[in-house]
Amino acid sequence: MIVSLILNYSVVAQGLSEAPAYQQGRNLKLDDLFNKVKKGYKDGLPLDKIKGSPYLSENFTRGDVYYETNPIGKLYMRYNIFSDEIEIKKNTKHQEYAALIKSTLINCVINDQKLIYGSFKPINKIAENGYLISLTNPSKAHVLYKRIKKIFRDRGVEASTSLSKASPAKFSTFISYYILTEDSQEAKELPRKSKKLYLLFPEQDHSSISNFIKGQKINLKKEKDLIQLFNFINNLNSKN
Repeated sequence: MIVSLILNYSVVAQGLSEAPAYQQGRNLKLDDLFNKVKKGYKDGLPLDKIKGSPYLSENFTRGDVYYETNPIGKLYMRYNIFSDEIEIKKNTKHQEYAALIKSTLINCVINDQKLIYGSFKPINKIAENGYLISLTNPSKAHVLYKRIKKIFRDRGVEASTSLSKASPAKFSTFISYYILTEDSQEAKELPRKSKKLYLLFPEQDHSSISNFIKGQKINLKKEKDLIQLFNFINNLNSKN
């Protein structure tokens, strides 16, 4: 049932996609770069020599797959942040792996982290589609999500003097946070200033939110503080 419903098992051997891109929902530009990196980018740059990692976690972990809210099975998975896809396989003995079909109806839980595929809008940019990690209860009115992005930076800067070092190739990590409300299909990036943050919530809650941020000394740049804030907001009785 799982294979027929959500997976494309045209095998992705050693990271090489043999299936059409529309079947796997893969980004060909990212695939091409990632394959070069894994095989040895620019004449001898193996993946283990690159600083950082393209994955949320290197190892495949047995996790749960859901169709909407219905559990439909367990698979070994890992999140490839660089290519923004969930890599999957039936068991840890198999070297071949495939990609989880990208759909808003399909989500998964890996290492107790829930990943959904959906639409999100960065500040001052057009909306995109990709994986988000939920940080608060998805059943609440306001859900906090984390978006992680990995960018590959080549060895572009050589040593200028004998005393300086060349810049190594690396995967740079960028993290942003989003809010998804119960009346929206698109997550919006959280602003870093509290005055703009209030606008994302009901007007009658602004005073309570302001007092909580000041009283608890909430730092909007810290993940644990954002989780604390969202849990507080979701407990407010906004309807009254």
